[in-house]
Amino acid sequence: MKRMTTIFLALPLLAGSLTAAEPDKDVKRVKAFVETNITNVLDILKNKKLDKEERKDKVLAIGDVIFDLPLMAKLSLGRKHWPKFEKAERKKFTDLFVTTLKASFLDKIDLITDEAVEFKTPKRKSKTKFEMMTVVVSKDSRYNMVYKVVKRKGKWKIYDVEIEGISIVRSYGAQYSQYLKKHSTAELLDKMSKKSFAQPKALEEKAAEIKKEQAERKKKAK
Repeated sequence: MKRMTTIFLALPLLAGSLTAAEPDKDVKRVKAFVETNITNVLDILKNKKLDKEERKDKVLAIGDVIFDLPLMAKLSLGRKHWPKFEKAERKKFTDLFVTTLKASFLDKIDLITDEAVEFKTPKRKSKTKFEMMTVVVSKDSRYNMVYKVVKRKGKWKIYDVEIEGISIVRSYGAQYSQYLKKHSTAELLDKMSKKSFAQPKALEEKAAEIKKEQAERKKKAK
């Protein structure tokens, strides 16, 4: 889940017609935004002067500002399932989804050890969206992460992260979609409130892979 901790970026919305210089400014601003926030998160997680709870609180405070968690919740259900939920159900689902994501991250926060990050040049995907590739580097491993961002209401927000091609939003969405084939929206919310869903398999496999590599590195270092 260490890749899930380095999940912060954004994109500027272009107003009016574009000039040749404007896209260049956007790219620089996005890259600076990503580098600053990822570096801040890693610094917090590696700060031995802070206890585990302090690190959690500080990182989540950054996440609350930078992630568009309500949008991520909506996208996880997609156009097929989101309209099935009543207004009150949508709010409840969003709250439960946010809680689920935070719990998943906090459960794996100790996976952050000696990582460094290489930052690539952001790419514009549309008028309002950027994708930025980063490479998480440990002693003997490299992982690609793509941060997807959109500017909404004048602010840059992350709306999804891909870890070596595995989308956080799609992974959770596939789980919910499968359940909704045979169950109602109310049943889904009840199951989520009881924390009865397992973590998406693909994401759990990635976390297990990290733990294994860390154990191997420690073994070699002895």
